[in-house]
Amino acid sequence: MIIFDTTWTQNAAAFRNEPAQLVFESVNEPQFDNTDNARAAELPNEPNTSFHTVVRARREAPTPSARSCCPPRSAPPTSD
Repeated sequence: MIIFDTTWTQNAAAFRNEPAQLVFESVNEPQFDNTDNARAAELPNEPNTSFHTVVRARREAPTPSARSCCPPRSAPPTSD
């Protein structure tokens, strides 16, 4: 996790002033061999939690125009 955290710390610092439309993905199609499906579903939690903590810590305070890429789960669907 040290290399993962260091990499995302550097990326987040380099892009911290970019618009909110810039979106990162913590891991792309993770593969977990030699494990059952239940455990494989749990394994991304550690890097995803770390990613969220590192990237959010490096981002400047959100501006009123900043928004999440995904609406809250309780939000009703919108028609565009």
